[in-house]
Amino acid sequence: MLRDYDEDPDGHGTGVVGIIGANNWIEGHSYREPEMNGVLSGVTGITGKYRFEVWPGLNHGMSLINAISNSIKKGSKVVNLSLTLRKCSTLPIEKKLFYSCASDNDFESWSGIFTELFSKHQNNILFVIGAGNEGVDSSNNTPANILLYNTIVVASSDLNDNRSKWFIGGLSESNYGNISIAAPGSDVYIPKSGGGYKLGNGTSFAAPMVSGVAAMLFALDPNVANENKLTPRKVKNIIVTTGDNITTDKPISGKRLNAENAVCAVINCQTTSKLISDHFDGNSLKSEIWKTYQNGGNIDVSNSFVTLSTSKTDTFPYIHTLVNPFPVTGDFSAKVVLQYLTADTNGAGLEFDRGIPVNGHPNYDNVGVDPLLVIWQDKGPNAVQNKLRAYLNDQIVWSSNGFDFNKHTIVLKYINGKASISIDGGPYSAEVETSRPTSIWFGNASKAGIDNWSSLKIDQIKVSQPSEEESVFHDSLHSEMLVLDLYEINQIGNTQIIPSTDGLHLKLAGNNTGSEFHAGINSKLTVKGDFEAYFDFKLVNWPDHSGARLGMGSAILGGVERVSFTEKDHNGQENYLIHFIGKEPSGFTPTTDTTGKLKFKRVVNTLTGYYYKDNNWIQIDSATSSTSDLNLGLDLWGNGQDHWSKGDWWGNKDVEVVLENFTIIPNPI
Repeated sequence: MLRDYDEDPDGHGTGVVGIIGANNWIEGHSYREPEMNGVLSGVTGITGKYRFEVWPGLNHGMSLINAISNSIKKGSKVVNLSLTLRKCSTLPIEKKLFYSCASDNDFESWSGIFTELFSKHQNNILFVIGAGNEGVDSSNNTPANILLYNTIVVASSDLNDNRSKWFIGGLSESNYGNISIAAPGSDVYIPKSGGGYKLGNGTSFAAPMVSGVAAMLFALDPNVANENKLTPRKVKNIIVTTGDNITTDKPISGKRLNAENAVCAVINCQTTSKLISDHFDGNSLKSEIWKTYQNGGNIDVSNSFVTLSTSKTDTFPYIHTLVNPFPVTGDFSAKVVLQYLTADTNGAGLEFDRGIPVNGHPNYDNVGVDPLLVIWQDKGPNAVQNKLRAYLNDQIVWSSNGFDFNKHTIVLKYINGKASISIDGGPYSAEVETSRPTSIWFGNASKAGIDNWSSLKIDQIKVSQPSEEESVFHDSLHSEMLVLDLYEINQIGNTQIIPSTDGLHLKLAGNNTGSEFHAGINSKLTVKGDFEAYFDFKLVNWPDHSGARLGMGSAILGGVERVSFTEKDHNGQENYLIHFIGKEPSGFTPTTDTTGKLKFKRVVNTLTGYYYKDNNWIQIDSATSSTSDLNLGLDLWGNGQDHWSKGDWWGNKDVEVVLENFTIIPNPI
């Protein structure tokens, strides 16, 4: 990687190489936060088995080809090509404003050069090629149009496995067509030339994800010394066939890179976890997921649920997962839908456990299996019995008023090492700091000599990375691109939206006319129920008597519900305030802040606005929310007429602000 800015002024090469092999792995196996590590960093068994060559881009002409050839002579096995040459005749007119391109003759000439080079090395070199970012068929780009056994053409996917779309002064998106595989290329954390880190977007950063995995496969090859060793063709086949299935608006292969699956195809390992999603829609339990213990009881699978029951003493029907159904890293949520059919002396329930049971009930027969979450109901003399209960780390966090035979949805949320639960969409319990679970168990607990039993049915069990409704949304806005899968862009009038590494710049020109002019972004995350949302702002150009307003609201062009920082009535006085449609603005709080934070918080149906001062959130005002589902956004706007009936006329002055750290927290605890 190039630490000297003069060697790599736009940081492209540094970012590409960093994804493959940035190494902040230090003694003691810890990381230096917030620095990053590349795909190959810290992987056991490959230290010293790889090295890098960094070459100039396509604009250096034949020097690039010579550099590749020289690297091959030194023994390279994987060549990453995060570069492209576009054919002018097929590039849409609006794209030509942002991308250089070549004549048909030059394009065909370069295609021939690449084809000759790649074909010459089909048996010993794998070429990994970025598909390009123009939103066109990749056949119009070279070398992405070279389709051989030893070429992998990589498109970009986003966090939701959609085809990537970005905003760089205009729409930019991943190319499509005859693609080998997709890999993450939206908001990729990369090093900058000269030091530091930033977010990068594009197939240039998706390709090195694949190159890093390919290099790892060659380095881990157990047959490297015999005739069964990996070849470029074999590695390509492994990477493509082990990818996760995805569905996108335009074809990008239908597969997204799965590094773990690819590695395990080479060294025959078991995956560390397999997220579970079971609706019990067959006539039997899935043997690859569940281990069953009939033990004289009944386990019935029908009508999209599994029922556990018994009718005699000394019977113990149980079920537990065979492999870890929870992610081994990162946040997750787990949902269970269950219903008790009977409740009596012998209880029944469900557990999320630390440890995987070997036989029988996890608490009775398995030393070292420790429950995190327990849902239980039975009949007995204790005050806590005769009702449905939920436990976290042996502490009751929820209970019914008595025996409960209703269907319930239980959601466990695990974020930053802390667990909490919600029952039937209610508020989450207090967080409990705890280790993560590794197995799921449910069943009956019959006791000898007692012939009264509880029984229950499970309709659904699903473990997933946090869904949109359950996850914290955070964007530092420190990127030169906006990911259009996350935002809608809204502009009216002579305005500008400029993504940058120091934040999102919003500008209004002083010569705007008309009733409204706006520059803003709207999150595509739909927030249901309670939430908190906030952002940071900095006034870059905020002249007196401009009439500009900066805010966060539920509809950034409609002004439905918002908290704002604004200059009012051309009197030069800035204020914090809230404004709901159909109501007068309220909570005017004079301020001289040039930087600050604004927050919206909803509890039930009340929305409250806050500003941040002296390390505290200070309330502006509150009002009744008009809707339960919101898509929050940020914007800068002005009006050329008496919009609020308060004399708000545009002051014909240029205005600019910078926004950072847009955060939405659904269901805050």
